[in-house]
Amino acid sequence: MSRHGLHRLLLAVVLLVHAAATGCRAFQTEEATVDAIQLGFTNGSLTSKQLVLFYLDRIARLNPLLHAVIEVNPDALYQAACADADRRRGRSHGYGPLHGVPVLLKDSIATRDRLNTTAGSFALLGSVVRRDAGVVRRLRRAGAVVLGKANLDEWANFRTLEGTGGWSARGGQGRNPYVLSAAPCGSSTGSAIAAAANMAAVTLGTETDGSILCPSSLNSVVGIKPTVGLTSRAGVVPISPRQDTIGPICRTVADAVHVLDAIVGYDYHDAKATKAASKYIPPGGYMQFLKPDGLRGKRLGIPNGFFNFPNGSVQQIVYQQLLETVRKQGAIVVENLDIANLTVIQDVLNNGEQIVLAAEFKSSLNSYLSDLSYSPVRSLAEIIAFNNAHPIEERLKDFGQLIFLVAENTTGIGSPERAAIRQLNKLSADGLEKLMKEEQLDAVITPNDSLSTVLAIGGMPAITVPAGYGKRGVPFGICFGGLKGYEPRLIEIAYAFEQATMVRKTPKHAYPVMSPVLPCLPSLLPRRGDRRGKRAERSLKTTCNSAMTQLRHPLAVAIMSLAAAAAAFCCCCSATTKFEFHEATIDAIQLGFENGSLTSTALTRFYLDQITRLNPLLHAVIEVNPDALEQAAHADADRAASGHRRCGGKLHGVPVLLKDNIATRDRLNTTAGSLALLGSVVRRDAGVAAHLRSAGAVILGKGNPSEWSNFRPVDSGWSARGGQTLNPYVLSAGPCGSSSGPAVAAAANLAAVTLGTETDGSILCPASLNSVVGIKPTVGLTSRAGVIPISPRQDTVGPICRTVSDAVHVLDVIVGYDELDAEATGAASKFIPTGGYGQFLRMDGLKGKRIGIPNGYFTEGAYGKAQLRVYLEHLATLRKHGAVVIENIDLATNFSAFQDDLNSNEKIAMQAEFKLSVNAYLSDLLHSPVRSLTDVIAFNNAHPVEERLQDFGQPDLIAAQETNGIGPVEKAAIHRLNELSADGLEKLMSNHQLDAIVTPNSDASNLFAIGGMPAITVPAGYDRQGVPFGICFGGLKGYEPRLIEITYSFEQATKIRRMPANRSTPAIMAHPRLQLAAAFVTLAAFAAVAGCSASAKFKFEEATVDAIQLGFKTGTLTSTQLVRFYLDRIRKLAPLHAVIEVNPDALAQAARADADRAASGHHYYGGPLHGVPVLLKDNIATRDRLNTTAGSLSLLGSVVRRDSGVAARLRAAGAVILGKTNPSEWSHFRYSGSLSGWSARGGQTLVFVKFPLKNPYVLSADPCGSSSGSAVAAAANLAAVTLGTETDGSILYPASKNSVVGIKPTLGLTSRSGVIPITPRQDTVGPMCRTVSDAVHVLDTIVGYDALDAEATGAASKYIPVGGYAQFLRMDGLRGKRIGVPNGFFTKELYGKKELTVYRKHIASMRKHGAMMIQNIDIIENLTEVQNIIWTIGIIPMQAEFKLSLNSYLSDLLYSPVRSLADVIAFNKAHPLEERLKDLGQDLLISSEKTNGIGPHEKTVLELLHELSADGLEMLMKKHQLDAIVTPNSDASSFFAIGGMPAITVPAGYNDQGVPFGICFGGLKGYEPRLIEMAYSFEQATKVRRERYCKANQSTPSVPKYSNLGEDEGNRLSMRPIASASPSQHTTTTSPPSTPPIKGLVLALSSPHLLLELALS
Repeated sequence: MSRHGLHRLLLAVVLLVHAAATGCRAFQTEEATVDAIQLGFTNGSLTSKQLVLFYLDRIARLNPLLHAVIEVNPDALYQAACADADRRRGRSHGYGPLHGVPVLLKDSIATRDRLNTTAGSFALLGSVVRRDAGVVRRLRRAGAVVLGKANLDEWANFRTLEGTGGWSARGGQGRNPYVLSAAPCGSSTGSAIAAAANMAAVTLGTETDGSILCPSSLNSVVGIKPTVGLTSRAGVVPISPRQDTIGPICRTVADAVHVLDAIVGYDYHDAKATKAASKYIPPGGYMQFLKPDGLRGKRLGIPNGFFNFPNGSVQQIVYQQLLETVRKQGAIVVENLDIANLTVIQDVLNNGEQIVLAAEFKSSLNSYLSDLSYSPVRSLAEIIAFNNAHPIEERLKDFGQLIFLVAENTTGIGSPERAAIRQLNKLSADGLEKLMKEEQLDAVITPNDSLSTVLAIGGMPAITVPAGYGKRGVPFGICFGGLKGYEPRLIEIAYAFEQATMVRKTPKHAYPVMSPVLPCLPSLLPRRGDRRGKRAERSLKTTCNSAMTQLRHPLAVAIMSLAAAAAAFCCCCSATTKFEFHEATIDAIQLGFENGSLTSTALTRFYLDQITRLNPLLHAVIEVNPDALEQAAHADADRAASGHRRCGGKLHGVPVLLKDNIATRDRLNTTAGSLALLGSVVRRDAGVAAHLRSAGAVILGKGNPSEWSNFRPVDSGWSARGGQTLNPYVLSAGPCGSSSGPAVAAAANLAAVTLGTETDGSILCPASLNSVVGIKPTVGLTSRAGVIPISPRQDTVGPICRTVSDAVHVLDVIVGYDELDAEATGAASKFIPTGGYGQFLRMDGLKGKRIGIPNGYFTEGAYGKAQLRVYLEHLATLRKHGAVVIENIDLATNFSAFQDDLNSNEKIAMQAEFKLSVNAYLSDLLHSPVRSLTDVIAFNNAHPVEERLQDFGQPDLIAAQETNGIGPVEKAAIHRLNELSADGLEKLMSNHQLDAIVTPNSDASNLFAIGGMPAITVPAGYDRQGVPFGICFGGLKGYEPRLIEITYSFEQATKIRRMPANRSTPAIMAHPRLQLAAAFVTLAAFAAVAGCSASAKFKFEEATVDAIQLGFKTGTLTSTQLVRFYLDRIRKLAPLHAVIEVNPDALAQAARADADRAASGHHYYGGPLHGVPVLLKDNIATRDRLNTTAGSLSLLGSVVRRDSGVAARLRAAGAVILGKTNPSEWSHFRYSGSLSGWSARGGQTLVFVKFPLKNPYVLSADPCGSSSGSAVAAAANLAAVTLGTETDGSILYPASKNSVVGIKPTLGLTSRSGVIPITPRQDTVGPMCRTVSDAVHVLDTIVGYDALDAEATGAASKYIPVGGYAQFLRMDGLRGKRIGVPNGFFTKELYGKKELTVYRKHIASMRKHGAMMIQNIDIIENLTEVQNIIWTIGIIPMQAEFKLSLNSYLSDLLYSPVRSLADVIAFNKAHPLEERLKDLGQDLLISSEKTNGIGPHEKTVLELLHELSADGLEMLMKKHQLDAIVTPNSDASSFFAIGGMPAITVPAGYNDQGVPFGICFGGLKGYEPRLIEMAYSFEQATKVRRERYCKANQSTPSVPKYSNLGEDEGNRLSMRPIASASPSQHTTTTSPPSTPPIKGLVLALSSPHLLLELALS
């Protein structure tokens, strides 16, 4: 490369790196005004989508602390994309300044979309409004993007006199972003906080009395309370029609005025008020009054009684200065004015306001509730009842509901209320109104919201503007108020004041935020306006192009790779990427906190992400703390307040994982891994947890234990709640127990540090086998209070960490006296050294130590030669570092007999101790499903499947229950244990003056256990299979200082621990020319992490089964990545209601599939569905942790005996069961008028709009069928493939209407065993996929004989072709086929002109491809009449068959809440709201229950149906020698149903509204091969199916980028935004940036092979 070329290349590199390093400062998003945003849109430096992403990211980062936003709009990004599309096409000019601007609405302002409107209360969650609120309608017309709903004081502070201070049940406690401990005020709390903290561009609040003015003042933002009626209140949860108003809350006056201009105006839904106020709206709007000299000439009054601040206070000084500023700006300030009767007006309890408000609230709220399309509550009385039924969620004890009770007792506007209204009107008229007129005032000035009641009773406007900040930094405001319609004057005054003072400042965030700058590389180029800029631009382009020509040179590749990596790193990662998270020690973490390279929030997010990624395989974590991020944010805030100095101990801000038997008084469960304790409520934190909180630690979650700490003989590391913990080094190796979850979590970097418990080996064993450090402290050194006990004699709590120093830091925090464990902690506290344990972390700690090696442990019989050799090397190391090693010493003469004696007596004593202590623990709980060991045993007996009673039993629990306290036998056993300890280890240590003994792993744990003695285990090595083993140092009580010195010195001398192999990077060959190649590969991986390379690898959306298998083969895809992609899609598109439940084991199944594939060298492993995620309709049973309920709540919790036949075949084929899809409840067999796609389970926690399950193409369209969830999931790319069931049209219809392929197989071709039935005569199971080939791959997998459905599958198995069905996927499959087009289907009466035109084209296409189309043929005479007969009389036998088959299914279940159809009917009656009995009824269930089997009447109908099939379709097919008939959608489904015949539907087109329709090929039994040939050939010839795209921009996928808040989230369906999808997980193909160097680098970095070739060339 020439020097000149190199210079050009380096210039391009410098520009790239500079762009990354400076954050590409094109648009300053933080504090951006509406005008600045519009300028950014105009000059191209900003898009609406970028802006929405910025605010979504801010919400994601700040909301866990501030609680400003209650819900994010899942359609926000879609709306932004449409706004961008409008702008590109020049359609944005007519909208105004809010076009494309994100707006956050208070959660009392209704939106007719996927957002809830609840006033912060759970009582209204799931309610459905009839229309947008009036102000929202105007915002949409203005082109604004509805970002979400803001938190508020619940019920706008009208529930209790005390107020809720910014709290709501749904949103939690809102916090002031300036001073977290300061009041945020209400009730529009969230709106004000969000505006102040830059979580939205602008926001809307509501006010009855002070609810805009107060929070605006105390959060340093501008709030406008408009004249009542100026803005519509229609669709707003009301308090008082007399006083309610809606107004903007923004960061500047100009922004608030832009919003005001958009939302004012007449609304016929609030006709009286808006008509009366519309006269005040000035021609030309309010923007014209934004005048910098707006104070000039204004007469401003200062009423007495408001500015009463102490002399010398900040407020007194600041307000005086501000009033002087007002004067300097030309205003006339009139002081010493009196508002008549001010004291009476401000006495809200006695001025009559509360009397009137209570009555107005009841009547207006009841009116609002009655107008809702759907609501769980329909009156104030029902809300009161809801709160009484949910006292914890609604914090009834703290806040009560006094105002509600008072309001409910009112009886409308009677004489007292009318008198109060007259008094209020008189007070207003004689007060402020009279004063302003007499003094000819333009406004009055008061601090904060102190004038709010005066303004409220008169319906008068006001504007509050930031005025200053108190001593602690708490903001305060200044308020300008006036008469009705005075908005123009107030705007002039407020704007001029704001411009003159410029008081507002952004909160000094004590919490992590993203860069306020949006990237835009072209902004580095000179402006296009001047000639020099153009020359420079051309020069830069030339330089970049020239640089690209040098790309072949290895140095060029290296430099450009580095530049790309740097750009990706700087642009895609935050500052915390300087910090190496993996294997981070406590000291490194604290250093990161101090130097600013790390925050607690970033650290917690890292561990949460690690848990999300690894826990589905490892099962180390049983539950994540939903408050972890909030705790981390508090720690960050504390640290920031102290100037980033360490503000606590070593654990401040450090995430800690606790074993699930250590109680925490929060939202985490404490269950010892058992389902029996799920939902129990502890009285207080465990002693050690209280110590951790005091030290500022973050409680990350609970680690999976061996259930009941292995006091049930379960497999090590297994619990009913957490599943089977796996060893992260060798998955098939034992993790050991019972603190296996904490040990695995520490080893796999799922937490910084963890806590375990030990009775005998439960810390030492898992620590040894998972290559971590475990400290078992002296009994009593750490409190056992609040820990689910085994034995008070032996129980102890200790740390499990990656290093000795980390474990010691934790130990220092958790030791100490606890009055709730007084005896033990009191006795042991003497052992705690002054200055703590950290002082014993000495490199030379082995020097002079006497360490004994008892006989009987390091033996070749116990350990192989290789492992024994390692131990011997370690013993040599001890000597080398100065220890005196004493060998050949005996614990007992007969070591084997000694151990037997110890173990037998330990068991006797422990059983009695366990019963006594666990009963005491359970009785102390505030609430628990079980209150004694007897209850626990009974629970297990009642739940044998969940608790795996057949596998493990519960003999120890039963034996413990049979004990009767500490009797003579137990006392003798305890005495003997004391003797064994005294004559054994204690005597040995004393005789030889030992500091410690050393043993392998946890082999001597019982010695330490019976004596209550301490021990520490440290990683020692790895066996030939890679399984870790440890070395253990133990000593007498209180010997912790010596043991710490020994273990720390040993650890530092050996440095054995390494991360699990699945985290390590593969080694690169030691080739002299491969160092650069290695760097390139690393850079490529680095770029992939940053989001630069994965996009070119695998396109997930619309991926076919064949493409997926190819991805598996080539290594561009793993099952785990694929499952993650679909899980993410399911979370993002949850509002489609397609998926009813996700399989918690899906990722584990995917990991196993990947492991199987890896074991076969990535060769093809299994059939085409191996590793492919499949969604099943929720009537197809799976024997796992998924429910099978047919969408009904009555079957929730039922346990099936086995997998359904088709599920068993899918598992055998290696498919991943992804979850269950939402069906029409009971497959449409509950109610004769059932809504398509609705089920109680699928709709229970989701918004119910027109259809509870939505068509992904047109949300208002019917998704159709009972397998609608499966169809929608396939259409919307929520799964690779899905399964549905059909009785009559339930596959064909939804497949047609959702633009996917559905195969209804011949009856019996697929097994129905384990499928919730309708009728064995017609039921069948079939695939629903995006392509015919995918559906055929599934069909090939699921067909075949099943002994549990023997008659049907035996009869149909003759139709299965040798070689399967895939052989019939032929491009020329239409050639020579005779296809009938029956009369009566393709008619104008049924279809519009467009559909008929499309269908005719398709029929012509079939002819063109060689098919013979036989038209004008009749299936049967009087088709319509016959179809009506089939539908009318066909239900008669079906009802009897349904009752018989359903009762048979229910009786076969291992467990079920209902055991018969009668039970189901009774359940529905007992749960009318959940099952929507009033709306939907259950007439089909009731009529079925009345049947008495297949009687004469049913048999007659069955004979008639058989004749109709034989004389109809069967005869037609044979007469005309047809291979198939073709019909629209599923119109002929009844004919296929009564004959048990197959059909395939394929996408055919989309109507004028964009709703899909299909074309169906059907034939005789066993005709699947012919139908597949035709359907595949037709599909390939037409290629009709398309993805759903944004209507505003056909080139942009419409999938909004957002995800579920909270992981348990199981599964909660509140939404949490993400800035972008992780490319390494599920990137679709994206366009690279336009700059040439970046384009080339993205292409180069996408292929490590290319980089290697370039490097070696």
